[in-house]
Amino acid sequence: MVIINSVNDTRFSLNGIEYLKNYVSQVYGQFVEIYNCYERNDTLLEQTRYNDIIVNGQVYSSAAGLHATLQSVLFTRSTLTSGSSDFNQDNKGKSIYIGTITQPYSVYSILNKINSRRTVIEATDTPVIFWGDKVINGVPAERINYLWMGGKGVVGTGGSPASLSELYLLPSSSISQGDIEEIDNSIIIDLGEISNGNYIDAVNAEPRELNLPDKTYYFSYISGGNLYFNF
Repeated sequence: MVIINSVNDTRFSLNGIEYLKNYVSQVYGQFVEIYNCYERNDTLLEQTRYNDIIVNGQVYSSAAGLHATLQSVLFTRSTLTSGSSDFNQDNKGKSIYIGTITQPYSVYSILNKINSRRTVIEATDTPVIFWGDKVINGVPAERINYLWMGGKGVVGTGGSPASLSELYLLPSSSISQGDIEEIDNSIIIDLGEISNGNYIDAVNAEPRELNLPDKTYYFSYISGGNLYFNF
C-alpha cells in the first residue's frame, strides 16, 4: 500500500518521506500517477491502482474521488513563502473542460476554445488545467491537457484573452469515466462487457431514447479488460 498524509500547509508525506506540495495527480482509468507540477520527468508515484493508495487514513472508492482529494494534499502555492506564519492560503485544483478537439489539431484551436468561453480563476485555484477530448475517427481517443500559467482573473469572454505563453502542454492521457462525468452535458450509458468488441450490436440490442436537448451521449463498455468510450 502507498500511504500519503498531509503534514502541514506546505508539505505532505509519501510512505513516511516528506515532500513540498509541488505535485499533481493524473488519472489513467483505474490508476493514478503523481508527478511534479513544474517538472514532468519528476514522477513521484508511477501509475498505481486507486485502492492501493491511502490518503490521510482513507481508501477511496474510485480513481476520480482519490484524484479530487489529492489536489489540495499534493499542491499549494504556499511553498513559495514557506516559513511565513501569516500565509494561510487554501488552494484547490481546477479542471476545466473546453470541449471536443477534432482534426486538424492545433494549439490555436485550443486557444480559440478557451477564449470562446468565460472562465473565472481565483487566486486559490491552483493548479488550473484546461482539457479536451481528442477525437479520432469519431471516437474520443485521449485527453489533451494544458496547464494554465496566467494567474487569476477572468479569461476569455468578458475578460482577458488567453495567449500561447500562458499555456503549458502537459502529457496527454487516456479518457477516464471520471473525465466524462466532469462534462456538464454528458450522459454515460453502460453497455457492460462486450466479448467481441463490437459495441454497435450492443447499442442496437434494445430501443434507446437519445433525444434530450444539449446532451452528449457516451456509451461505455469493457472489452479485453479495457474500458472504452464512444459517442
